[in-house]
Amino acid sequence: MLRPLLLDFHHAFILHACAMMLSHRYVYGDLAGFVYIWATAIVTKPGSLAIICLVCGEYSAMTFGLGKTASMIAAYISLALVSGVNATSVKWADRVNRWFTVFKSVALVVVGLAGAVSLLRNGAAPGTPAGDNLR
Repeated sequence: MLRPLLLDFHHAFILHACAMMLSHRYVYGDLAGFVYIWATAIVTKPGSLAIICLVCGEYSAMTFGLGKTASMIAAYISLALVSGVNATSVKWADRVNRWFTVFKSVALVVVGLAGAVSLLRNGAAPGTPAGDNLR
């Protein structure tokens, strides 16, 4: 049941990208459609990946109590791992993407439950900032 949903999402994403390129091409001409796809593939997607890797490095370094240099090294390692998996196989990249989605969903549930438990234990004092209740 999950597999058709994921396939529909991938098809919808591809159709959306193609529709955007075709709409730019139809409205503004061939050059605009080409420039849109080029900018998306060369500028936007790598920029997003770089930001995600930097955030991953920052959180990894913060979790283990390491410094700024370690966060940059962790960012480079995460970039190398993601690039390596994507370059190795589309099937592996799809599997890794699915597992990360499962892990993120579980993490969201755990964080939500931890927040609810903390709120129920300590209570929320009226008029105080939310961070003061965590001490």
